[in-house]
Amino acid sequence: NDLYSILKDTPIQLQITLDGSREHHDHTRKTSLGEPTYDIILQNIKYCLAIGAHVTIRFNYTQKNAHTFVDVIQDFRNVTAEQRKFLTFTFHKVWQDCHIDIVEETIENTKDIFEREGFRIMQSPQIMKFRCYADKTNHIVVNYNGDIYKCTARDFTKKNSEGVINDNGDIIPNERYSRRMEVVYGNKTCRKCRIFPICHGGCSQDKLDHHNKGCIRGYSQQNVENILERRVLYFLKKEGFI
Repeated sequence: NDLYSILKDTPIQLQITLDGSREHHDHTRKTSLGEPTYDIILQNIKYCLAIGAHVTIRFNYTQKNAHTFVDVIQDFRNVTAEQRKFLTFTFHKVWQDCHIDIVEETIENTKDIFEREGFRIMQSPQIMKFRCYADKTNHIVVNYNGDIYKCTARDFTKKNSEGVINDNGDIIPNERYSRRMEVVYGNKTCRKCRIFPICHGGCSQDKLDHHNKGCIRGYSQQNVENILERRVLYFLKKEGFI
């Protein structure tokens, strides 16, 4: 009760991850005693929604679990219309799964099903894509040994380090950091593209991984036209014209 009284009037925004349906999640995510965690997380999410906390549920998808997220819907059907205002789902591929592109159609279909069920999905194609935290000049991650990083979706190895903090507390960036800052605003292909202002050409980490060449997202001209069309339709619907 004391915790409830503290939290209920405090603006809170949470991101909570699920790694598939109950079976797939519990196979990956266990407690220190080896116990399943899906139902514990589900219960806590619903508690947060009940006190008015904004919750983004992040689905981390791979080739193995991509088809299972549609089953998660049944676990949220009893969330009230009022509580759904605080709930958002977002889908993120696990970068270590190098062949993940083959399930993109499955993920897009799953998003459509969630939206038809009345749930909000973050970052629809017609919405402007947000810049990644790693693209921000003043953002760094400090490891226990003083090494600094920008991206938290890569292993904290010496190879991926972007500098160090010295004994005086000064940040000493390295050549990798400099390369990241050079590619943040895209390459020649990006800057000539009609949708660059809403696409950004991917995050700086993707640009580094792809050596900042060509269209990192792999968009064809038809893809570009489709994105522009969906964006125009989104704003027309939002303003009540259609």
